[in-house]
Amino acid sequence: MTSSESGIALAEYFEPDFFAGVRRILDLGGDKGRQALEIISKYHNIENAAVLEPTVVLCNAKDFAPQLRSEFGEANFNKLLYVPKKASLDVPLDYDVYIIRDLALWPDEKKVEVLQKMAEKKIIIVNTAPYEQLDEILRKCKLDRHGVRRMSDVYIVEPYKI
Repeated sequence: MTSSESGIALAEYFEPDFFAGVRRILDLGGDKGRQALEIISKYHNIENAAVLEPTVVLCNAKDFAPQLRSEFGEANFNKLLYVPKKASLDVPLDYDVYIIRDLALWPDEKKVEVLQKMAEKKIIIVNTAPYEQLDEILRKCKLDRHGVRRMSDVYIVEPYKI
């Protein structure tokens, strides 16, 4: 098992059916794609994962890409697409699952805007904020009415199944 730079082996937090039917993941950056690769290597139905990273991180890809390729295998690594992160945090909504990290660093209005747009998606939040702060954000976005599970520093938000 691998662990990310944040110390969380993200793929271990989920029931097997969480990723059933999932084809695409968007990772909003923060760990160079390691957690997306952990998920891809465990759940083979996932076709690709886009990782939004600041341009400065992508310029250093030659430093971390060979290690990730070696650790997770060529086939899994080739499912990863690195995309420069824009300061505006415009988040495309055509993904099945979103991994969000460092939410505490986002401006409050952006947190609410982005999370509300994702209301019908599965969201994984690797929490770096005090729990009370994140609970309040989820309430503001009305995501507290979804299935929210908090395990250690990971929040999992799923739309209710009807």
